[in-house]
Amino acid sequence: TYSLWDGTANVGIVCTSNDGGATWTEKSSGDSRNWYGVASSGDGKKLAAIANNGYIYTSSDAGETWTARTSAGLRYWRYITSSNDGTRLIAVHGEGYIYTSSDSGVTWNQQATAGIHEWRAVAGSGDLSKIAVVAHSGYAGSIYLANREPPVIDTFNLTTLSGAAQSATSPAITGAQISITSETCYTLDESSIATLGGVASATPEANVDILGGVAFDISCVTPGGSSVVDIALDAQYADDGTLRAYKGVGSGVNTVLTDITNQVSFVNKQVSGTTKTVLSYQLADGGDFDEDSTANGTIVDPIYIGLVNDASLAATGTNIWLLVLAATALVGGSSFTLHKLTRKR
Repeated sequence: TYSLWDGTANVGIVCTSNDGGATWTEKSSGDSRNWYGVASSGDGKKLAAIANNGYIYTSSDAGETWTARTSAGLRYWRYITSSNDGTRLIAVHGEGYIYTSSDSGVTWNQQATAGIHEWRAVAGSGDLSKIAVVAHSGYAGSIYLANREPPVIDTFNLTTLSGAAQSATSPAITGAQISITSETCYTLDESSIATLGGVASATPEANVDILGGVAFDISCVTPGGSSVVDIALDAQYADDGTLRAYKGVGSGVNTVLTDITNQVSFVNKQVSGTTKTVLSYQLADGGDFDEDSTANGTIVDPIYIGLVNDASLAATGTNIWLLVLAATALVGGSSFTLHKLTRKR
């Protein structure tokens, strides 16, 4: 970026290069602003630029188009830095707090723990797990160091459910444990948790019995966040190929099932000293698995589990007639968020 004085105000443009700086192309969508800095993902596709006495602007197409991110406010921005994948951003300005984003600049969080300073620069490791920020004060200054906290874990045992909340009959489900791990969506809404009985509708695949399901809501500190969900069944299947995962739309006999087995994982591993079958997958607020399909700070996730009804493919230990979810990896959240790291019931 560069800015020039035109006699009345500083104006400038954002430029990008695809050849190590030998040639440059203007990428400001026709906008001239008092640009003060720019940050880029490792592949150059995600960009974030700051304007002095202006907003933060982001681009997901290498600077072809830009979006003003007004949630952090109009400020005298001084510096911005990005993680290698462009997901996490940290921006500082000359008279206030540090601001962080975990969703490529869509939303921003004010970080008050370091206080109000005249921030001049910020730098971090590739994933922004380690951060250094410089504050100016007269002829002196200070360097602040921070480590991003690990994701928060919230756990709930389905054995504590009773009455209408416990509709499943299989011990593998009623004795299961849900764990979620996230930096942004880490609170299970206990009032929403329930096990689901079998459905009468046909499964997408022949010879599969629907054994039940689990429903729960996850609350996020920022809309659009994500969480990794693990459901540890109270059983172990020797052949996890006998299990199926389904998303259901509707209720009871009107439930329509969609097979999502290829989007989740079933793994046998140690849970509290016992080998159990764990179903895992990643949920995103407003994503495909969020039943309300809206990035509104709440993930709604009912999921059903099916079992191939071939007697030769039986489970070991307790018979696992169950459902669940699953998946893989997570996380995004504020780089400075301070939370209790583990919550267990």
